[in-house]
This record gives sequence, C-alpha cells and structure tokens, in this order.
Amino acid sequence: MSEEKELAKGLEEQCSVAPQQSSSESSAAVPAEGSSQKQNGRRKEGGGGGGGKGAGDEGKKDKKPHARDPRSQSPEVQLSRALAYICRHGAEKEGLTVRPDGYLPLEAVLARPRVRNIKMRPEEKNKKSPPGQEDVLAVVESNDKKRFEVTQEQEGATWLIRAVQGHSIKEVTTLDHVDLTLDNLDLLTATPGDKGAAIEVLHGTTRDAWAQIQSSGGLKKMKRNHIHLAKGRPGSDGVISGMRASSPIIIHIDVVGALKAGYAFSIASNGAVLSPGKGPDGLLPLDFFSKVEETKTGNVIWQGQGQGQG
Repeated sequence: MSEEKELAKGLEEQCSVAPQQSSSESSAAVPAEGSSQKQNGRRKEGGGGGGGKGAGDEGKKDKKPHARDPRSQSPEVQLSRALAYICRHGAEKEGLTVRPDGYLPLEAVLARPRVRNIKMRPEEKNKKSPPGQEDVLAVVESNDKKRFEVTQEQEGATWLIRAVQGHSIKEVTTLDHVDLTLDNLDLLTATPGDKGAAIEVLHGTTRDAWAQIQSSGGLKKMKRNHIHLAKGRPGSDGVISGMRASSPIIIHIDVVGALKAGYAFSIASNGAVLSPGKGPDGLLPLDFFSKVEETKTGNVIWQGQGQGQG
C-alpha cells in the first residue's frame, strides 16, 4: 500500500470517532494571534421472537472491535483522536476557522459533534457526559507523543488548542518550529550541545510503501504539509515522535547533505523532524537516503551513495 493510501486510510479511521455534523454552521470567532501561557459497547446481536440463533449464526463467534473502532477505545483515546483530526485535518469541514499558527478556540472544538458525542464517563449509563475543558487539558498533558499545545493569550481568556505537527491544512504556516541549520545540528542529538554525537534522521515506513518510494524517486509529503522524520528510533533518549514504533522499514536520511543542497528541515516542540521537500510534490529525493534497513533485524536492504557529511 502506498503512503498516500495509508494516510487516506488513517484520516478515514480518525473520522469514525463520532458522527460528523455538516460544516454549514457558521465559523467560530477566533481571537487575535499571540500566546503567553502554554501547557505543553458492543452492538446487540440476535433476531426477534424467542431470541434464538438464526440458521446462519451457528458456529459464529463474537468479533472484538478493531483497535481503531471507538468501542475498543477508552474515552481519553477517542478524545485524543478527535482532537488530532480536527486540529490537523478537519477544521474547515467542522465549520471552524483555524489561525495560521494552528490554534482553534477550545470552546468551539468542544461543541463539535465529533467531540461532544464522546461519553467521558460511560459508567453513567443514562447520562450524557461530553468532554469538558478539564478533560482536554488532561489529554494534552498525558499524551505520550505531546501532539497538542494549549494556551491562553492572557489570564482568564479563552483557551486555544493546536496540534504541534502533522497538518494537512494549508492555511497553517507558522507553528513556532525551530529551523535546522548546519550550525545547530546538535539539536538532533539526545544531548543538545554534544557536537560529537551521531546524528540520525529517520523515516519509518512499510515494505509496500518502500517500493512506492523507490519508484517515485524519494519521499513525498503527500497530503500533509511536511514529510515526517524522527531524530532517532522510537524509544531512544529524547525521541517521542516522528515515526511509528511499528514501522518494519527504516530509511536513514543524510540531513547534512540535504541541508547543503537547500532542503529545509525544522523541529517541532515534540521533537518530530519535518521537511516540506521541494517542488509541487514536496519531494526529498533518494539521493539523500544513506541506507534503508529492516527494523527488527538491522539488515540493510538498500545502500545509498549519499552526499556526505563533510
């Protein structure tokens, strides 16, 4: 499966968290830019009558919901996924206006059916318990990949929320990312300031997607605003975001050679490394792949020429 198809599938799965309301509602008013305070049931089966099994039900077993099915997710996971979809991809479809810095009014986000229909306290059988401000703040604080930021522009003002990276919304252009240069590459190491540490910039992918990447000439940003990279393997010191730990294939990127060739890179507040690539497709060419390896075995399946780190 191509990375583009994977992304499309992922967006569809995120959309399944709760029913979507038409975007014909008026857009919420958004405060001026700037920031000061930041924080970083199973379906009932069976027929009518005596409730016995039908002829076609013999031998059937109840299937557990898929991991991405809301029925198998905690309310906190449902809320996190809904926030990620709205903040990264679906604000306009939800009738919301997103600022260039990615912030949305939290009150308006909480009012969307995709969020409002999540039941935060399912033990209260006959009561609605939609997420509130405190639920969102708790999800932002506990998110393992630090995907979100919230802020108030002044004390007592309305809360705003944004995703720190991963956007496909083209209007989001100023996310306070740190631009990488040849002079600050130590930011990619586990201990910033350690000039002698090895620098790794990685992209995780699948075998099918790797074949597509080869045939297309390199990595592309696809429907997102950036190509997503990591400054090390998931679980390494200082690495919490940038690639999935389940990726069976790892592409090593010669970031020094790419920077020298004029390719832009930046680091989000959660440590994810991002590049818009170049050209209309946002391409980061194979020329800057130093090697490609299998995650589990470390076997190198493709060796690049590289541009050197001189």
